[in-house]
Amino acid sequence: MMNLSRDYYTTLDFNELKDGLKRKVGTNYKLGLIDNQKISLYCLKDSYTKISLDRVPTCKIEIKNEKQEDGRIRIKFAITEFSLIIVGLIPVIYILTLYFAKAPTTLYTVSGVLYVILYSSLVFILRDQSEKFETDLKGLENGIIN
Repeated sequence: MMNLSRDYYTTLDFNELKDGLKRKVGTNYKLGLIDNQKISLYCLKDSYTKISLDRVPTCKIEIKNEKQEDGRIRIKFAITEFSLIIVGLIPVIYILTLYFAKAPTTLYTVSGVLYVILYSSLVFILRDQSEKFETDLKGLENGIIN
């Protein structure tokens, strides 16, 4: 099973990172928390924004003002707990609907397939969005703000 988070490390100072991400809050990044010790943002970009899926907090970025031994700051990019709960509840609701409708038990096996499909979609979203965040992070490190 794939871990639903990725870690990035940056040589940027925490304040530079905070200022760069503050300028990007809006279309692609939704504000969670930005203070002197922690940054927590929600994000979805591009095609997800066009279909209004960005209203559901799916990906989150967490940055703590703590430098690693090598002087870099760790950035955690992960799927939100809300998304995991929704993915877990959809098959359960499906099973309960079948149970109360007194459906044949052979239809219950579809719930296992639902878990695989929904989990795979979360893995795809994580991979896609983390690559886009990595591009944004490299732009911040190089002084390019888009």
